[in-house]
Amino acid sequence: MSATAGSGAETRGARRLPVAPFLEVLLARRGLVVGLTLGAALCAVLLGAVWPVTYEASLTILPPEASAPFMLGAESLESSLASLQVGFARANASALYADMLRSRSVRRHAIDRLGLLRVYGLEMPDTLKAYTYALAQLEQDTAVIALRNGLIVVVTRAHTGFFPARRDKEEARRRTAAIGNALAEGLELVHRTKNTNQARRARLYLEGQLAQTSGELERVGADLAAFQREHLAISLDDQLRVGVETAGHVEAEILSREVALSVARETMSASHPEVRRLESEISALRRQLESLHRGGGPSRIAGGDSLAWGLGELPEIARQYALRWRDLKLQERLYELLTAQLYQARLKETETLPVIQVLDEAMVPVFKKSPVIRKVALIAALLGFLAAVLIAHLLEWWRRYEWRGADAAVVRRLWGR
Repeated sequence: MSATAGSGAETRGARRLPVAPFLEVLLARRGLVVGLTLGAALCAVLLGAVWPVTYEASLTILPPEASAPFMLGAESLESSLASLQVGFARANASALYADMLRSRSVRRHAIDRLGLLRVYGLEMPDTLKAYTYALAQLEQDTAVIALRNGLIVVVTRAHTGFFPARRDKEEARRRTAAIGNALAEGLELVHRTKNTNQARRARLYLEGQLAQTSGELERVGADLAAFQREHLAISLDDQLRVGVETAGHVEAEILSREVALSVARETMSASHPEVRRLESEISALRRQLESLHRGGGPSRIAGGDSLAWGLGELPEIARQYALRWRDLKLQERLYELLTAQLYQARLKETETLPVIQVLDEAMVPVFKKSPVIRKVALIAALLGFLAAVLIAHLLEWWRRYEWRGADAAVVRRLWGR
């Protein structure tokens, strides 16, 4: 008997699990819970039907390869100077072209190409203000991603207005792909314009240098011919002739690199690695030329031959003839280099082949990016259910509140005042 009484006391003392009262409240106010949950989902569906629709497309671009650095040697100098004319100085070509895609020039091309001022509703007398708004809107609707492997991914978005019709959705879908392809087209146009302008500046500079070198070559040739007529026939032995030609070639290399340095300084800062590389190579060639002039033992020249001679040890007549012969070979070599560079600059100036490679064009999206009605309705239903649970428990608490009548009367009196 005592055991039974103890068991009953323990049962009366045990607390009830909170799950059952919670479910009882929901069951008692199931109409409120179901109504709020379904109502929130229905409102989300209706709002999604009238909300602006967003479409998204992407394209992949393979930028051109970066230029090779300068190296000692005339054959590498020609290609390096040509690369400077094109403007591929930055090693990270992917980052360079990604910045170009974000530029106002490329976005302006897309705006004009697709008539986005009209699409954005910015047809106003103040054209500058309209383009400012359009550029900002297009920047928000565009994402340029430079991948580690060098590829560039461009993500574009287009939107409809509120209460979108089927025609509005179709126009937005097509505009999404058109914006991406127009940006790639604008990048190619800006890149080509930049290359053409740089090649034109290089051509004008090289034409001036070539004209100056041509005049100097004629002067040196005439001076050498007059010197030979004055002092009759003068000849140099083979070893001395090779040495003189070598000195002329080294000086031509110096002058050629100085031309490349002048072109580089037009588009690069003084601290750029290519500018420093050229300055270092010019200094090394000048030291090599000074060593060759001093003689003093074997001198290693660019071609790899070894000679033991010094211009200062030659007889005066032979020395003057050797210097004139060296100047002639110098101007001939420099004329050859400048002629080749001028030809390359003219080719670059008239080049029309596309450089930007689009691996994956922007395609018209099939599905919209947002709003996703199912997801929105599910989230709204969940929020509605949580709100219904909170309201149901507040109402149940108010129903059981002992001072409900008195507090309600006080509130009514205050409200009546």
